[in-house]
Amino acid sequence: MGGGCQVPLACHAKILKNNTVKIVAMIGDPDGEIPMIKDSKEGKIKEAQKLAKELAEELLGRGGSQILEKIYK
Repeated sequence: MGGGCQVPLACHAKILKNNTVKIVAMIGDPDGEIPMIKDSKEGKIKEAQKLAKELAEELLGRGGSQILEKIYK
């Protein structure tokens, strides 16, 4: 996502039944001015990298990029 030590970022993946994975990710504004953005995706384990990339793009599109711009401008 392009964040560093100054950005509260988190990602957690858990293997579920039937060879599926659930990935939960969030990005927060250190100042709290922009509400935390959190979401998740589920899918087949073999598609985990694709799911993670899609999730990151969704978080960036929902305001995560604003948080990064604010910090790194």
